[in-house]
Amino acid sequence: MGSGLRRTLIRQLRPGEEPPAGEPKRYGSDPRGYVRLRWKIGPASYVETYEHRLAAGVPSTLDLAEQFHLSAGNVSRALRECGVRPRARPGHPALDQARQGVHARDGMRCWRCGRSAVWSSPHVHHRKLRSQGGRDAPSNLLLLCGDCHGWVHGHPRLARLAGWIVSRSSTPADVPAWCEPLAGWYRLDDDYGRHRADNGVPAPVEALCR
Repeated sequence: MGSGLRRTLIRQLRPGEEPPAGEPKRYGSDPRGYVRLRWKIGPASYVETYEHRLAAGVPSTLDLAEQFHLSAGNVSRALRECGVRPRARPGHPALDQARQGVHARDGMRCWRCGRSAVWSSPHVHHRKLRSQGGRDAPSNLLLLCGDCHGWVHGHPRLARLAGWIVSRSSTPADVPAWCEPLAGWYRLDDDYGRHRADNGVPAPVEALCR
């Protein structure tokens, strides 16, 4: 390339993959304790994950922080000082199988900001959280970029207004979600279908990245 510019590549740490050696850079901490970790693995290549995913058996760093009276942003450092070696959580075969279909259905565009997620580490988000019984079914999954995924988990009340999070008692297929790339409300089915829901509800402006 004549200009000498390199394209930056960022990918997610794969299920079961050991994190790279060395200290990662840390990005942001929301009220739930979701801190992004990023390692440089090449001249313009990076791998990243969320800190809570490296603590086996622990839903989030916030739980550890509350239990041991720590700041959520200091949990991984405290674990290392105590001699605890983090390890990656096991993979989820059903989600791995569904991911490709969700990428195709959503056109690799983030439901919240509408931007292409091809170069921003696309995340497949569970609308009904796994901790509340959410399944790896297409109606429960939608595509978010990494930044918006962190925002959704950090702002559950606003995300619920947009249908990106649904309650434990709800059926995701019955709850429409706002799709910013298509500027409308849509219901999802378990055959990777996306159906316009003309429910007369205005766009959830408070929850949108505008």
